[in-house]
Amino acid sequence: MRQCIKERRTAFIKGDLDLVQLKKKELRSILKKNRRKYKGKVERQLCSTNAREAWNGLNVMMGREGKKQEAPLNKDVSFKMT
Repeated sequence: MRQCIKERRTAFIKGDLDLVQLKKKELRSILKKNRRKYKGKVERQLCSTNAREAWNGLNVMMGREGKKQEAPLNKDVSFKMT
């Protein structure tokens, strides 16, 4: 996909509008194929019996971040009152 984008960009810079249109169509077909592939992956994940994996997939799609890990506490620190 990245290669197609690069080729389209170079064709545009060179002024070859026919090649730009060709690469644009090619890029659209690649995007459609990848969307179908991702849709199948998500549907398989939701239909699986693993609930944790399904929820993780939903959270990724909704843009939620995973659990934030906090820095471990240093147990050697002692607070002295003076």
